[in-house]
Amino acid sequence: LFCPLSMSLLRRFILFCSVGGTGVLIETLILNFLLIFNISFSMSKSLALLGSISFVFFTNRRLTFSAHTSRMNHQIPKFILVYSFAVLINFSVSLLIKSYLGGGILESNIASLGGIICALPISFLGSNFWVFKNK
Repeated sequence: LFCPLSMSLLRRFILFCSVGGTGVLIETLILNFLLIFNISFSMSKSLALLGSISFVFFTNRRLTFSAHTSRMNHQIPKFILVYSFAVLINFSVSLLIKSYLGGGILESNIASLGGIICALPISFLGSNFWVFKNK
């Protein structure tokens, strides 16, 4: 059966994942750049998340959810809450996987990707149904 709501949700999810994929690329580039200079995994991951999340907010706001006409000062606190929880999951899972795998840059990237995948449902559902919700 064709359901416009589910198609709209699927379209937003695909766009969200595309933007998120670009965010992952940005996060991975920043992470690896910093790791090359022997900056700790925790600091590198934190700075990489900050760069990625900034990109994701502005791109999803405009492209995925077409919410750029809504007041940003209402969206930012909601975004911070949703993404704080998502980052907590991302970072915790990344550290857990990293502690299990040990090793160097490859293991750090695997750990980072595991955290990103675990945080995806939280960030999409929070963004879609609360942060950038159409009234």
